Amino acid sequence: MEISLSSFEPARILVIQLRQIGDVLLSTPAVRALRKRYPKAHLAYLVEERPGLVLQGNPYLNEIIIRPRHGGRWEPIQTIRRVRQGRFDLVVDFLASPRTAPIAYLSKAKVTISFANRRRRFLYTHPVMPEGVYAAEQKLSLLRVLGIAEASLDLDMPVPEAARKMIKDFFQAQGLKNGRPVVVIEPFHKRPVREWPGSHFARLADLIARELKAHVVFSWGPGKEAAVKEILAQAQEPHVLAPGTDLHQLAALYGAADLYVGNDCGPRHIAGSQGRPTFAILGPTDEAWTPPHDPRHRTVAKAIACRPCNLRYCPEKHHACMKELGPEEVFAALEGFWNSLQDCPK
Repeated sequence: MEISLSSFEPARILVIQLRQIGDVLLSTPAVRALRKRYPKAHLAYLVEERPGLVLQGNPYLNEIIIRPRHGGRWEPIQTIRRVRQGRFDLVVDFLASPRTAPIAYLSKAKVTISFANRRRRFLYTHPVMPEGVYAAEQKLSLLRVLGIAEASLDLDMPVPEAARKMIKDFFQAQGLKNGRPVVVIEPFHKRPVREWPGSHFARLADLIARELKAHVVFSWGPGKEAAVKEILAQAQEPHVLAPGTDLHQLAALYGAADLYVGNDCGPRHIAGSQGRPTFAILGPTDEAWTPPHDPRHRTVAKAIACRPCNLRYCPEKHHACMKELGPEEVFAALEGFWNSLQDCPK
């Protein structure tokens, strides 16, 4: 029996986005829209442990269900059992992957929604063609079958006060925020093909410090301390090394800065969730991760024929989209963006 979604009022809703940090953050506008549409529903989110950290304290969620990434051979069955025990009426799957499609299909939910342009669309009661280019916009568009047409694309990541205090103390100890702007650079990406060379970041940091009269702070993640120190050693100007941080402290760091600069990666979206302007250096990726029509966010890329390929490796084996994009070229775009920000509402 087909359900009329115009009168459908689910009591229990499950959202699925297992990974990555950026993808989970990009789903938060849809979570917020679901809460507004169904204010009394129990709203749960199925996610893996590390990306799930960005959902902690999210005021629109009632429950975060953690799927262990390395849970062993019986994990899929155990996860499906946990979901079935949740007795969800509505499941929205933002992945439609081999891992998540069986979960939605076997959930016993009356309505299951995911992308109609994925191979596993037949496993959902309501496959929907996504609209828009920006990933958050596409995720939100899946909800139009529920009568959710438009909503804000702002990202949500609550930050504990303890994390903000830790960064405030760090800023004071380093003499930051003394009348000069603070620019945070995140020079890493988990996929080397999407990582701008470290020597280029060192030169860019020098240009920012000299020309924009800004303090430059380099952030870094687990296992990257030696690499970030190597970048700092190549710089001609003195820059600041951020302390080791967890995800909430990292968000507080970005929130305390005036601008985020880095690769097209999860930290970029963390900075955006804190209302900070972002400037991303694109290699093989396209604009799907950039908020449309938002003057607070800008990208720069090398105009070559083979990009964007959106691949995890360079099929031409030259990686020209990153290596040939020089620091001076990037700084010229960044300086224009910086000047335009002065006219943006604070």
